[in-house]
Amino acid sequence: MIPPEERVKEFRRLFTAIEEEVGRVIVGHRAVVRKVLTAFFAGGHVLLEGVPGLGKTLM
Repeated sequence: MIPPEERVKEFRRLFTAIEEEVGRVIVGHRAVVRKVLTAFFAGGHVLLEGVPGLGKTLM
């Protein structure tokens, strides 16, 4: 069994890697990407609002 500290460390590493990869496509919206990923991993929902052309559909 993997210790909880190691699981958290691995999750953080993977979360950061995913965040960086998504950030290569969705440029300039790091906080939004982080919140969307947090909701995704928490099993929640996100409503993205904004003007056209911000990459909402891509997220």
